Amino acid sequence: MQVAPAGDILSGVADLQTKVLSLLRRAEKARNFTAALGAIREAARLLELHGRLTGQISPDGARVAVQINGAGGRSTEQIRADVMNMLTAMAPVVIEGAAIGK
Repeated sequence: MQVAPAGDILSGVADLQTKVLSLLRRAEKARNFTAALGAIREAARLLELHGRLTGQISPDGARVAVQINGAGGRSTEQIRADVMNMLTAMAPVVIEGAAIGK
């Protein structure tokens, strides 16, 4: 099995991302929403792959940093519970494979 240099892989991912975004623009212009959604899914998948390859997304899932300003007297635990509830409610729209709450 031959292993490609990391730069070649990242370059390939970037080339694919360019093609997918071009297809997305064409699908949107044609008002082909099925094709547009497919292109969006592929763009998200490629973005996740890029993040994993560059270390921006850890192998066990995405990390989300949240800064809270003006806690309004709530404890850290209350704020954390509120944030986790919001993230859990959003879970169906998170890129497939990203971990919530780890």
